[in-house]
Amino acid sequence: MSTAETAVPETTSTPSGWSTFAAIMMMIAGVINGLWGWAALRDANAWGDYRPIADATFMGPLEFWGWAAVAWAVLMIIGSLLLFTGRDAGRIMGITLATFSAVLMILVLPTFPLLAVAGLAIDVLIIYGLAVRWDKPA
Repeated sequence: MSTAETAVPETTSTPSGWSTFAAIMMMIAGVINGLWGWAALRDANAWGDYRPIADATFMGPLEFWGWAAVAWAVLMIIGSLLLFTGRDAGRIMGITLATFSAVLMILVLPTFPLLAVAGLAIDVLIIYGLAVRWDKPA
């Protein structure tokens, strides 16, 4: 008597060029956020003239945002590694993180306009690449 094997659906797929782009950009953003957070935690006074702007804009001490940037960096790096392996969880994580990042860039727009516009453009490209150009599993 033979036993019937049931097929388990694949949770991975082959990453496309756009998802590889998204993974690389998420990795770069994760490293930059990690460095920014580390700098904010190491010496918050090193920000000089930008400290009052940052404290007033984000309504909280720079040290808090330093820890938030470190945590965000870890999530971005994990998401990019999942994307490199072709996991669907990486795609979902990437879209979610890029969406939150885009909202944050809109909030930062009055304070750091060039950074916000550049970050928003990258976030939109990440969302596009992950939402539209994902290959189906074979």
